[in-house]
Amino acid sequence: MILKKLTLILLIIILTGCSLDYKSMDVDELEILYKNEKKFEVLPILCEKYYKKYQKELINKDYILNKTEEYLNKTVTYCGLAHKKLGSSKSAKILEELYFSEYVNKKKHFLYFIYWAYKANDRDALKTFVKNDSVIFAILYHSDKLMEFLIKDINFISDEEFLKKFIAAHRVLMEYQRDLKDIESSWLFYTDKEYITRSFHELTMGFEQLIQDMRRNRFLIAEVKDNLARYEKAYFTDRKAKRYVELFYTLKALMRINLDNFYIFTLKKEDISKGISKAMNVSEEDAEILREILPVIKDFITEKDKYIKKYDEILYKES
Repeated sequence: MILKKLTLILLIIILTGCSLDYKSMDVDELEILYKNEKKFEVLPILCEKYYKKYQKELINKDYILNKTEEYLNKTVTYCGLAHKKLGSSKSAKILEELYFSEYVNKKKHFLYFIYWAYKANDRDALKTFVKNDSVIFAILYHSDKLMEFLIKDINFISDEEFLKKFIAAHRVLMEYQRDLKDIESSWLFYTDKEYITRSFHELTMGFEQLIQDMRRNRFLIAEVKDNLARYEKAYFTDRKAKRYVELFYTLKALMRINLDNFYIFTLKKEDISKGISKAMNVSEEDAEILREILPVIKDFITEKDKYIKKYDEILYKES
């Protein structure tokens, strides 16, 4: 069957004395030309046609004749060959788009996306990764240090010292927010950026309210703390004592609530981190990808470290 189809194609070329319109041919005919005649010029067309088939299969979701994986593999194969043999930037761009979709929907192949963005010379995409994703990564990494800073010696320090910790942490949270506000787009945190931004906003507002309440009531806190037994003893007989004790313990509870909210965020952040770690896997046979995009990764790390250093300076300067 394949031989008959090949013979027919060659006969048409001979009789018409003209080149074939590759774009009008189906993928079976194009594959015959590539595999039997080594017609490299059909590779970008095979790449594009199989990518369209793959996209259509995703939409149709034919569970009986499911060819999603077949079309995906052929897209990767022919687009990769088109770039390797012909330097097709369009084919590289298709793979960039394909792998980003894989990352968003399946949390895998992120470094393949960066690799093909690099091959497609997509400077905007690489800039977003280096300049934007590095900042969010730095914030998430540093937030662990911030949590450790807050809870260190928590059972052995005074309320005044604890308040100083909250003030220092609040200033760092404000800096996180300022940096997040400047980020318009992200690849690595494409599905999580909004949640991360909202979470830090809520944490910042909570810390700010707590600091205001503790500053406003600092003399009352000191008074009740120094005479706690006396005020608690008079709790049921003296309205002033009752109000003071309730306010004292309310502020204590607010401290714990703010720390709990921060801890809850760190748990959610762990899920985000696990997804990213999974997406960073590269198969052994594709190790060359890492070597080629090493300059991009180095730039990312440099940016990330720059922001971590800035947050450290703010935290420990104010503490």
